[in-house]
Amino acid sequence: MKLTAFSNLEAALLADGVPRDRIYPINVDKALKKMDELKPHVQIWWKTGGQAQQAMRQKGVDAALFSEGRVIQLMVQKVPVNFEWNDQLGILDYLTILKGSKNKDAAMKFIAFASDPKRQAAFAEGTYYGAPNAKAYNFISKEKAVLLPTYPENFAKAVVVNEDWYAEHEDSVETKWDAWRMK
Repeated sequence: MKLTAFSNLEAALLADGVPRDRIYPINVDKALKKMDELKPHVQIWWKTGGQAQQAMRQKGVDAALFSEGRVIQLMVQKVPVNFEWNDQLGILDYLTILKGSKNKDAAMKFIAFASDPKRQAAFAEGTYYGAPNAKAYNFISKEKAVLLPTYPENFAKAVVVNEDWYAEHEDSVETKWDAWRMK
């Protein structure tokens, strides 16, 4: 799945005043119209998280849309940045096992290991990325927990990206997105 439009369309609709509970189904034409309005103000269409961080370090942009782990890394480095959780875009990841996998038992053990709340808490505290298991927050200091996107009060303000919608509309969305980017 290519989907470079992924999360940009949601952000455009939010910027256009669409309430977070009305983002889906995405009105792609409306989102692209808002993107037309915003495009002249975009300094950098970053391709890597490191590129986004560098732009912030060099004060090459006033605002950016990128992962909280990268923003917190900048904060730790004393770069004067902060973030806003209101209308954040929540992109979920999944641990899956392919049907017919030869190593299903080992994969199941790994998923159990990786899903353990204490392990997820340690990972979140070390990487600054949100813990998917809500029980992990029982093992994360409040000071660090409030910085994470999946902290319950922060996640309540999220638009969870609907991968099912994208899977169903991938071809038409990418065609429109690619045409828009070439303008």
